[in-house]
This record gives sequence, C-alpha cells and structure tokens, in this order.
Amino acid sequence: GATTVGLIEVQLYDTPRVPGLKLERRAYIEELIVAVKWRKRGCARALIDEAAKWARGRDANELLLSVWEGNRDAVSFYDAVGFAPLTRMLRRTL
Repeated sequence: GATTVGLIEVQLYDTPRVPGLKLERRAYIEELIVAVKWRKRGCARALIDEAAKWARGRDANELLLSVWEGNRDAVSFYDAVGFAPLTRMLRRTL
C-alpha cells in the first residue's frame, strides 16, 4: 500500500483592497509535516518546491510561512531553502 511521507497545506491570500496597499497575491504555508523516518531526505524541500510551483501557477508572487524563533532546526532548514525574515511579531506577557 501507499505510505504517506509528508503533507503540505498552502492557502492563497490577496492583499486587502485598502487605499495605499499594493495588490498582491501570496501563498502561505499553513502546515508542513514530514514523517520522522523520512526527514533529512529532501522530502520537505520537494514539498516546498511543489507548493511554490502551484502558487506561481495561481499568480502568487511570494511564499510565506511562520516558524517559532526557538525552533532552531526549522529556522536553519527554512534559511537553507531560501526563506528570509519578512516581519517581526512581538509579544508581551500578561
């Protein structure tokens, strides 16, 4: 039977039609999962490449995702596959 190695979920988002904002379409990776025994074999990179191809085919000009700053392995991986910081999210403990 078939084995599920990984999963990627991507959503398209258009810039809101607000005066002063440039209209753009972006693709956002909502979820990226690779089974533990299949990691470090290029599966995540292949899923991201396919997501990028899919998004370009739907007129998206950027591929975005969020990663927790403390997740060093993920941050290193995303750096290696060409992602760069875009925004900064701040928090304040209550």
